Amino acid sequence: MADPDARVAGKGIELLRKKGVTVRGPLLKAECEWMNRGFVSVRTKSRPFVTLKMAQTRAGEVHQPDGSPLKITTPTQDEWAHTFLRARHDAILVGVGTVEKDDPKLNTRFVQEAPKLYRVILDPSLRINEKSYVLSHDPETTILIVREDNFDPEKFERIAKKGVLIFAIDYQDAVFDWTFLWHVLTTPIDRFNGITSILVEGGPKTWELFKENGFVDQEVVFIEK
Repeated sequence: MADPDARVAGKGIELLRKKGVTVRGPLLKAECEWMNRGFVSVRTKSRPFVTLKMAQTRAGEVHQPDGSPLKITTPTQDEWAHTFLRARHDAILVGVGTVEKDDPKLNTRFVQEAPKLYRVILDPSLRINEKSYVLSHDPETTILIVREDNFDPEKFERIAKKGVLIFAIDYQDAVFDWTFLWHVLTTPIDRFNGITSILVEGGPKTWELFKENGFVDQEVVFIEK
């Protein structure tokens, strides 16, 4: 495939041909773009490739009637999700409500030597529990997205000292400024390499937020056995 980045597209091929190298292509264009979907998405859409992962019962339920967690997936489904979803994305994203209810690990299991998985949490008012797992274990892989000028500055400093990355972003029409959000998540700074693909888990509110804004490239739904 040709590099979709307008700054370099075709130049490598042209250089090789000038040096006498025979270059054929593009070959299997769709397959190549799929293998490089994160990079392609960032270069053509200015945002990461987004996979939405959901689990529901046969009746369409995603949690208990009182809102408490409902275990739906089997161990086999869990292993598949970690191996073929979490381990193949740069980051996993949830809303702070999921962290409050479940205190999830948001890591990759079942896969030896899995690449680093960033944990992105949408938390407008920085209400996350400072003792939560994501702030206590490997905090340098956790990214909090908060609403600009709408958080406790002392709490902000305490969490940041743990190594957690916190990005303060403007709100527009009761949601984050998506353009700026994608910019900060795809731009390498200091020890942060930037993100090209995100696995969105969380709950119905987070799912709908991404769906309504047209940011879902792939949807994976697990149905109870």
